[in-house]
Amino acid sequence: MKRFNSIPIVIRQLYLIKKTWLLTIIYASIVLFALLLISKPIDESIKIGIFDLLADIGEATGSTNHFMLMFVAIPVTVTILTALIKNIESAKIVLSLGSRFQIYHALVISALAFSLIFTIFIFLFSFLFGGLLVGFENTWLMPEGKISSILRDSDKFQAIIPNLETYKVVLTLVITKFLSFIMLSFCVLFLYQLVKNSSLVMIILLVLAGIDQTGVFRFPIFTRFGTLHIYSWIDPMTTVYHSIFLIALSLFLYVVTGWLYERKDFI
Repeated sequence: MKRFNSIPIVIRQLYLIKKTWLLTIIYASIVLFALLLISKPIDESIKIGIFDLLADIGEATGSTNHFMLMFVAIPVTVTILTALIKNIESAKIVLSLGSRFQIYHALVISALAFSLIFTIFIFLFSFLFGGLLVGFENTWLMPEGKISSILRDSDKFQAIIPNLETYKVVLTLVITKFLSFIMLSFCVLFLYQLVKNSSLVMIILLVLAGIDQTGVFRFPIFTRFGTLHIYSWIDPMTTVYHSIFLIALSLFLYVVTGWLYERKDFI
């Protein structure tokens, strides 16, 4: 039964950092609301709906797109997980868990739990306040909606309408963000084993995301794997490939960080 000892410990540690949770939620709420506001198009000829505010088809803006990953997800993930790492690696918990394997997997469970909680928060906030700003209608399905106005081709628009069904858009947004948060969480676990400084970890992740945002490379290298743009809805397989990459990178970081952890000295 000892293998399950880490679960109640993780739950308790998630609760014990409630002040950190509160501060990060306040910060995230302010930035998310700002992202919702700047995502609202000025062009009154286009009918705006909830998904225009959540995932603008230009990839950067929206409360679930690249700016969110840069300015909300990275700071919040680093802040929460480094607080959890410090608590779980305290002498009392290390002695309680008894092995590097148990300690590391307590951190892994923390990363997965955080990713789930953060995903729920992002979407509850986005749908609530986005809906209050523009309503809850899926205008991407309409000829006067933004996607139709961008394509400017009735046949192309009709061809991708099945990809724009509300449940498909919601599932795509939730899955890509959840996988992105898991990837970022494992990046934090990995980098913190090397540099032991949360500020430096945050800077490294922001630099990588910033390079991705500039488009220096003509392909995504980091957080852009978790973002969506017009081509994501024209060819949904692009999103599938990006999701597979996020899973593969997370598994790779899980294995490498575990290997580093087995050689970690707690003395």
